[in-house]
Amino acid sequence: MRRLFSWPSPLLSLVLFTLIYLAASASVYEITITDVSSIVQSPSVVLQQGNIGSSSISQLGSSATTSITAGLVFYENANMPTSQTPLIVDTTFAVPSSSGSFAINRGSTGYLWSPQYTVATTLYAGDWILDLWAGAKKAGSMYVTIQTVNSTGAIISTIVNNQPTATIPQSNVANEVITTFHGSSGIVPANGYIRLAITAPTGPSNPQSFKIFWGNGHPTNFRSPSTYNYILKVYNPTSSTWHINLGLITTTDSTRLTNLTVWFNSTSVSKQISIGSAVSTMITTGSPISLAPSSTVYIAVNATASSFGVSTLTIYLLLNSSNGPYSIYGITLNVG
Repeated sequence: MRRLFSWPSPLLSLVLFTLIYLAASASVYEITITDVSSIVQSPSVVLQQGNIGSSSISQLGSSATTSITAGLVFYENANMPTSQTPLIVDTTFAVPSSSGSFAINRGSTGYLWSPQYTVATTLYAGDWILDLWAGAKKAGSMYVTIQTVNSTGAIISTIVNNQPTATIPQSNVANEVITTFHGSSGIVPANGYIRLAITAPTGPSNPQSFKIFWGNGHPTNFRSPSTYNYILKVYNPTSSTWHINLGLITTTDSTRLTNLTVWFNSTSVSKQISIGSAVSTMITTGSPISLAPSSTVYIAVNATASSFGVSTLTIYLLLNSSNGPYSIYGITLNVG
């Protein structure tokens, strides 16, 4: 007699049990995700490469590993040298308790050097911020170039090239002047640095000098990119609407993160995960959003850190349809 029903294999039974458990639970506290695409049918919703960062996607689009670089804040902690040599690191990751001021005269350049990178690091294209506390003999702008250099100061890549700051007012006291520059991507080599050069332009129509303030009370600093709007695509090729959300499973070396926020970059922004020492309300599981048929939503990340390093987050992407079935995908997010 032909058997009409048989129990599935133990591995598939475990997968089915996990999906049933997720369907019955309001929240997930700790689970282990593996890519089960080799033992189940092709997923209805797929993960795809985004437009920023570095990602590897499983063959069927049901798991991904992606890497980005956290934004860092480099606070000036000494008067800027006005020569490229000798190389003098004059920034730190924390606001210094001391303070000072100095002048950059017409036609001269001051340099801010990051702390030394111990490993090669990719800097992705994005917005750089110069938070300058300054005054001028008369109102005017300075010009900024940001480059990566090796251990001897040789240029590796140019990220921002000779762009003007916002107008620095005529004043003898510190005024906060914030300028955003869109920078291209670059590589900091092992034992290399980021160098920011700020120049007082020549010519009699420009200010005779600019006065730069730093340290406690007027923390001049520059910040590397922290926001990545398109790290992964979530694509629904089907004719059904799927409801999706993200959740955090585990983290490694995350104490350096000051703010790690993940959301779906859709028309209505939905914050899914938010952790870090500067985050007042932690979020480890997001509310579902609807992914319409034949539509795409991007996963976006804002990441800032207080030091060099690599933090790893294991994230799940939970999907369910109006017809009832659930799927769960794994995402590994490496934050340098």
